[in-house]
Amino acid sequence: MSDLMAVLIVDGEKFICVDYDRPVWYSKINKSLKITPCLDNFVVDGILGVASQNLLKTHGINRRFHSNDFEEVHPSPELQAARKILYDADNINIEYFHDLNGDIQIHKDLARFKMPLISVTKVSTRDLSNLSN
Repeated sequence: MSDLMAVLIVDGEKFICVDYDRPVWYSKINKSLKITPCLDNFVVDGILGVASQNLLKTHGINRRFHSNDFEEVHPSPELQAARKILYDADNINIEYFHDLNGDIQIHKDLARFKMPLISVTKVSTRDLSNLSN
């Protein structure tokens, strides 16, 4: 069984988070892009794993990361640098949609972004499902 957790729209690209046995982010425009994030870097890992190459390059990131990159006890210097780039970005547009109270891991990670205008919107379960389509 799976539960829709969240919809993120990052710089115009839509990402969906579904909780299977573990949460999985996937790209709405390329459903073959799926990753399981590190829980401590829940949102940023989702972006690094499923964003288009164009979105990543806009922020100076030249590669996409995969689930196994996020499972490392000691993340690579390249992953650490990419996370920092996104956390420190002042030109990233993030919209977060959730139902009920949202997810604590998502809320914690969004708080790490320096961008002051992250849009957080609580919607009905039905509206969240419609957003994910």
